[in-house]
Amino acid sequence: DSLAGRVRTRNFEQTCVQARIDLCIALGISVGMCNDGELVAFIRYAQAFPSAFLALVDTFETLSSGIPNFLSVALGLWRTARSQAIGIRLDSGDLAYLSIKTRELFIRAADAFASEGFTFIREANIVASNDINEDVMISLKEQKHSIDSFGIGETTPSLST
Repeated sequence: DSLAGRVRTRNFEQTCVQARIDLCIALGISVGMCNDGELVAFIRYAQAFPSAFLALVDTFETLSSGIPNFLSVALGLWRTARSQAIGIRLDSGDLAYLSIKTRELFIRAADAFASEGFTFIREANIVASNDINEDVMISLKEQKHSIDSFGIGETTPSLST
């Protein structure tokens, strides 16, 4: 009974849907604000890569859909297979603000589902990858943020002599 075998089931999908209801109630988020297509995409991604689930959460609305949908699948992975999600990736918007609010939601979810052992989610990775360059890095360093790592490489450097 492999990890992949446990998550490539209808039971896993149903567990993620129920987890979203449970999380939204616990976090005071409207389930209706969460994009269903995004949840399905996250479930499919987790089924393909169950030990490396890292979701791009800003396709729709980051805080009211992307993060709740990520947490739902992360909780579904945990409930179904005791597999820990890696984290999320932010690729647009105010990266510092979104990372702080994301970490707050991670902590609240960890606290709400501590009895299930979901506390690891408070430390899930937050990756930022929105045209990160030296100026952005300096700006983020001067701001408070909860970003754990950066995806860099979209800009071609130029050398001046």
